[in-house]
Amino acid sequence: TLVSFTLRWSAPVGELLPPSSAIERAQAADGAPRLVGRSADITVVLFTDYRCPACRRSDESILDEIAKDGRVELVVRPLTIFGEQSELAARAALAASLQGRFAAMHRMLMRSSVVLGPTAVEQLARRSGVDGARFRTDLKFQNAWITAVLNRNRMAAFTLGFKGTPSYLVGRYRVEGAI
Repeated sequence: TLVSFTLRWSAPVGELLPPSSAIERAQAADGAPRLVGRSADITVVLFTDYRCPACRRSDESILDEIAKDGRVELVVRPLTIFGEQSELAARAALAASLQGRFAAMHRMLMRSSVVLGPTAVEQLARRSGVDGARFRTDLKFQNAWITAVLNRNRMAAFTLGFKGTPSYLVGRYRVEGAI
C-alpha cells in the first residue's frame, strides 16, 4: 500500500496533464505488456530502456513496491534509445510476452550485465522460462507486430513530451527520471 498511499497523498512529483487522447493511448491495451495488481485502481505507464543505467537502477524497487501494493496496473512501454542492444532487448521482451513470460524476461534483461546479442538474449529467454524454439519463431514471424508496438511506444513518449528514460505516466501525472 506504500505506492498507493504515496501517489494519492503526497505532493505531486510530476506535471499534471489535462485529460487527452494521448494519455488514453499510452494507457491502452494495444500490445504493451501489463502487470496488473490484485485490485488495480490506478494505471502507471513506464517508458523504459533495457540498457538505460537509471532504468536498471530503479526498476527492481519500483516493481517490488507495485507488486506489494496490489492496486497498480503497470503498463510497460519499452523504448530503444541506447542503440542496437536496446532494440534487441525490447524485441525479446515483447516476444517473451507472447508466451506470458514478460515479467520474468523483463527482470532478466534489467539485471543482466552481459553484452546483448542474439545468443545472449536467447539464453536469457530460456532462463526466464521462455520456450526457445517458439521464441525464435515469434521474433521472426511476429516481427511486424513487435515493430508496431515499439513504434506506438515511441509515438506515445513523444506525444506526452518525454525526453528520456525512465519516464512515467502516473494517472495523468508526467514524471521524468528515476523514482
